[in-house]
Amino acid sequence: MDRTRTRCSVEVGIDPQTGLPDQLLMTILIGRKNLKGTTISGDRAFSDGVEHIVFNYSYQLDSSEPVESFQIPPQAKKLLK
Repeated sequence: MDRTRTRCSVEVGIDPQTGLPDQLLMTILIGRKNLKGTTISGDRAFSDGVEHIVFNYSYQLDSSEPVESFQIPPQAKKLLK
């Protein structure tokens, strides 16, 4: 995927009573090629009247019960650096 034709945003919802995160909303925009096979790059690719694809992912976080800590496998730790 060409990064000049994609945008991603992440919003974090905060529970007002606990102050802890309770929701993650990720929106991904992907600009499409027009009938001539060309694309508009940059922010104009997502403006009104320009065809693009939108993916929305919403995650509800539950902090009502404690969970065990997760041990990240060594190979995965290398990818996080």
